[in-house]
Amino acid sequence: RALRPDRFRAERAPRDRDHTPIPLMNDRYDALIGLADALAAATDPVAVFRAAHDGTAAVLPMDSFLGARIEGREVRPVVSEGRALGCEAFCAGALDRLAAGRAAPGVRLEGGGFFLAAPLVRTGRLLGCIATGRTGGAPYDAADTAFLETVARFAGAALDSVLASALAQRDREEFERLDAAARDIGASLELDDVAERLAGHAHALVGAPVAVWLVEGERARVVAHGGGARVRRGETRALPPAVAAQLLARKGSWYEEAAGGAERAAPSVAGNGARDADPRAAGVGATRVTVPLARGERLIGFLSAGPTADAAPDEDRLRLLNRLAPHAAAAIENARLHAQVNRLSLTDPLVGLPNRRQFDLFLEREFAAAARGRTLCIALLDLDRFEAYNARNGHRAGDAALIRFADLLRRETRAMNLVARYRGAEFAVILSGGDVSAAQHLIERVRRRLRHEFQEPWTISAGIAEYRPEMKSPVDLVVAADRALCRATAEGPDRIGVAEPLDVPG
Repeated sequence: RALRPDRFRAERAPRDRDHTPIPLMNDRYDALIGLADALAAATDPVAVFRAAHDGTAAVLPMDSFLGARIEGREVRPVVSEGRALGCEAFCAGALDRLAAGRAAPGVRLEGGGFFLAAPLVRTGRLLGCIATGRTGGAPYDAADTAFLETVARFAGAALDSVLASALAQRDREEFERLDAAARDIGASLELDDVAERLAGHAHALVGAPVAVWLVEGERARVVAHGGGARVRRGETRALPPAVAAQLLARKGSWYEEAAGGAERAAPSVAGNGARDADPRAAGVGATRVTVPLARGERLIGFLSAGPTADAAPDEDRLRLLNRLAPHAAAAIENARLHAQVNRLSLTDPLVGLPNRRQFDLFLEREFAAAARGRTLCIALLDLDRFEAYNARNGHRAGDAALIRFADLLRRETRAMNLVARYRGAEFAVILSGGDVSAAQHLIERVRRRLRHEFQEPWTISAGIAEYRPEMKSPVDLVVAADRALCRATAEGPDRIGVAEPLDVPG
């Protein structure tokens, strides 16, 4: 905005303590007009203080100039010109006066020099200062002080504008970065994948090792880590309710200083300045940061960043991590709900075993492996005379019998195999890497368990089929086992049928 000399005379003319106008010469008006034009084009603090230097140097004789930001009690030089006459130290000594919005008048230096400093104030905030120094000539007078205060007032408005612009730009960049991270984390519905993506983004944000912990009852478990975190995936620690409540109450990150000592079972949650006695920490003085992951009033997990040597991560980085936390918590919750729904869709609701759909998916994968040379066998098991038992004792008793039998099959089946409820009182076992002999041994074990654990004299009939190269799909294997079972039940209860070449569909 152009500054008109006549308007400046009428509205901006500086005044002394008695409110008497202090005259400014025409060269000062010209300098202020040039300053206003230069400040209007400034886009960063360096340009602001450079314009302030040029405008000041055009009027005030000086040997040195300092343009500095002031943060708290710290003077941070941005533009420094001329011989080092101690402008920075002078401004530091005059901070109280500058903070009150007043110029620090000329002060005689050893060797006959003078200083003059003026504050950059905007809406009551001390943003910085400009100062000049010279070793000879007359002391700075009231007109000099008025001129430098005017330069500082214009520079303060410009500095506030460029800082606000930089802050807005930073906010835009942060939003874009967080939006990209949040979309990437939420793009998957697999819990392990979500946790891995979260660990990667969190590590990139804070520049420190990161571990993702999920709360499971009164324990916390590591589900992902990044950046060389000193924990193992799957590692668990105790998390008492009081500790979880402390984490939830934080609603944001907090620091703890790591120190050596006796091992603790639970994560340290005592808050700012608390010491974590985990012996794996990086020594005394190392710092770690914890960021809760919560949904409403429910703690679902937390991020642990660190330990880092010497100091905590930068505050701006931590702010980003805190802003990412709600998005991460939502993504984890969605993945958990998806897993629950998926588990329910693949599980028989009565007996808790995999259902027919999961059986088909598992068999399709194993059939492909068998086509590459791996042994594969399936067995269909049927509780003999179950319909009669159900009609005689009622559906509740029949359901109880099915549940007990399913539990027996679960205990007798190896982890690498799959046992599923196939239909009614019929169950299926897929033996990965097993043959007919392995299936027969399994059935005999189940029969012995039935005799010893069930009061009702239950027996089972079974049909066994082993993969043959001429089989074109998993359906052929199931049909062969089903034909063997039909042949066994036709001969009477408690029989085992083994598929023959003719049982394979042609």
